[in-house]
Amino acid sequence: MPPWAFAALMLGAFTIVAAFVLLGGWPGLIGIAITAVVLIGFAATRL
Repeated sequence: MPPWAFAALMLGAFTIVAAFVLLGGWPGLIGIAITAVVLIGFAATRL
């Protein structure tokens, strides 16, 4: 994966989390938690 791809992925993840924050409530909180689990899983596989 090119070096800029990780930065693009993090920017995309930030956009998704920001959308869930704007959604608010339980759906937003669940969306943020799912996004965090996916990102942690991705980071663990990259180690």
